[in-house]
Amino acid sequence: MRFRNRIAALLVAGVAATGLAVGVGVAPAQAVTDQICDRLNQNGTPDGECLNAWNGGPYVKSYTPNVTNDNFGWQFIKGRCQAGSIYTTTNCPLPGTPAGHAIFQIRYLNHPGECVGNLNGNAGDAHASAFDKCNDPNTGFGGDYGTVYIQA
Repeated sequence: MRFRNRIAALLVAGVAATGLAVGVGVAPAQAVTDQICDRLNQNGTPDGECLNAWNGGPYVKSYTPNVTNDNFGWQFIKGRCQAGSIYTTTNCPLPGTPAGHAIFQIRYLNHPGECVGNLNGNAGDAHASAFDKCNDPNTGFGGDYGTVYIQA
């Protein structure tokens, strides 16, 4: 439960404008090229807790930076609410959403085409998974449940 709360805190932080930081890390085997962490240190390198596909996935939890399976990056998705735009409109993509916030997905870069979402794309399973189908970045659709995030 503690890890689920940490991943939830990291993902909620990603929704905040000053939330998650993306950094380039020095990597062991299965090179880490991008990481999503809760903060960067004064040198601009990842610090604190980072998204990690535990044991190669599917579960995504938080862990220290610069380790195997920390290879995540966010990608803005266009067209979800307005053709060619990465921004929300009133009540889109979710009821109660204000206009003008960026829409994105979190890609698991060790597995092209896969993003962080609900385990097996299941709306009833809130475990974060690295192996959900990503949305088309040009249309904003086609991904599994739980793969769309809003930057506040």
